[in-house]
Amino acid sequence: MRIDPRRLAEQQVRLRGTLLLARMKRLGRLLMTSDGLTTSNGTVHVSLSFGRNAGGLQVIAGEIRTRLEMECQRCLRPYTQPVDRRVELVLAQGEAEADRLLADYEVLEVGDTEIFTQDLIEDELLLSMPLIPAHADAALCQRVKPAGQTAHTSVVDAAEDTPPARKPFSVLEGLKTS
Repeated sequence: MRIDPRRLAEQQVRLRGTLLLARMKRLGRLLMTSDGLTTSNGTVHVSLSFGRNAGGLQVIAGEIRTRLEMECQRCLRPYTQPVDRRVELVLAQGEAEADRLLADYEVLEVGDTEIFTQDLIEDELLLSMPLIPAHADAALCQRVKPAGQTAHTSVVDAAEDTPPARKPFSVLEGLKTS
């Protein structure tokens, strides 16, 4: 849905609803489902209020809630990352105003154009994603390693299972003593 955030701020409008994660293509490439890395079938719960802050600046404030199925980078298995993000964006008319406000606020430069709410929500979800997705508790991970080893297999156990190394120049050792 296209909106004019400045007009909505003047009217002090509140928007509530849900969006499908499957429609968010940039985010979808980073999510995981049972068939591998594809878009998720989840929903995003959104509540946005348009108005003015205490300083008289036009703002978009609200909450974005969802659960993202991601691939844990420790164990490469799916895990659920809950997202409960508070949003407060100050609307800026142009680049000069955005630069001036950036020191004190999170700024959305809109000018006089309409924006897509889905793009705004997707941007906020992308910003809320962890840099390295992983289970919060490493004990939940069971790393898959060669020969059935897991993250709990000790290095000593792994060394005992390794066949002795072949020494191609061991024949020369006999010549050295002669």
